[in-house]
Amino acid sequence: MEPQFQPRLERQIEYPLLEQHWMQHGVLAAVSGGADSTAMLHCLARCFHKNNITSENNPAPKIKLAVGHINHKLRGKDSDDDADFVRQLAEHYKLDYYEYSIAQADWQNIKTGSKEGDARSIRQRFLVETAEKIGFRYVATAHTADDQAETVLHRLIRGTGIKGLAGIRPFRQINAAITLLRLLLFCDRSYLLEYLRQINAEYRTDSTNAENEFTRNKIRNILLPLLRDTFNSEINRSLCRLSDIADETENTLTELTDNLLEQIMLSERENEIVLDTDKLRRYSSPVIREMFIHIWRKHNLPLQGMEFLRWNEMTFFFESGKTGEQRQFYSGMIAEHQKHGVLQIFIIRRKEPQV
Repeated sequence: MEPQFQPRLERQIEYPLLEQHWMQHGVLAAVSGGADSTAMLHCLARCFHKNNITSENNPAPKIKLAVGHINHKLRGKDSDDDADFVRQLAEHYKLDYYEYSIAQADWQNIKTGSKEGDARSIRQRFLVETAEKIGFRYVATAHTADDQAETVLHRLIRGTGIKGLAGIRPFRQINAAITLLRLLLFCDRSYLLEYLRQINAEYRTDSTNAENEFTRNKIRNILLPLLRDTFNSEINRSLCRLSDIADETENTLTELTDNLLEQIMLSERENEIVLDTDKLRRYSSPVIREMFIHIWRKHNLPLQGMEFLRWNEMTFFFESGKTGEQRQFYSGMIAEHQKHGVLQIFIIRRKEPQV
């Protein structure tokens, strides 16, 4: 790696932070103490101190940065040592530090079906609530190109569509006030390790990352190294490129289906959507299927059980059904062909609950 990598990495992070005015509105950095988030914090803190020159005439800092850490309490003293490490790093850079220790009750109250999912929910809740409390608009996490590759491969293994292949987005709106930033998606983990070596910075190592209990760890420790060594040494780059293509395709589909929905929508109420059958039938089956998926998401209709096969069933019913026919789909949704005057219409509605 070139000797000038350290300043180049810091410039690559600094430029969007300042150009987009993110740090003027406050960035809460999520730092675990691991290599990725520690490298991110060093970059952010150096940007913070370089650009926060105050004076008597300008006493307020131009940019705002704070540190958030979640102590999962899963590794005993090691977890507490991680927290101490991040706290000391924040103190070194004179940054405000916020910590949340996960109690046993947290694991019991938030259940997503896996401890990984529970941990993500708890982390996001803490980070968002902390950012709101201190008046910051952004939360920064240290997801890298390696994380992107792992995510795309994980979703591919489980079975996913274009939306899933888009992987981790650089930005995600959590709510009206808070946006999530992934500032290191362009960067391989090996680059961050080299950066830490060049600035002579320590970091913490989570021993559980080497365990293969969770699927993501198996992908990281077994599958990706196998693919890298046996099939494609640039597998990370290939999977990230696939993610970029899927993201662009998904955005294009969303734009097209938004425009199409305006043309075919006859009426929409809380529990009923009416479409112009003749106009929608002009399009091919894949477009019609994407239209239904778009309607479900746009109107927050229940997605449980609506995998690829079910979307195809609905598409086939739309294309082949006759006036008066109806079909019930998963999660209590009913689709029905009707005639309204001279119009052929297709109705999607929630099944009325039985009294």
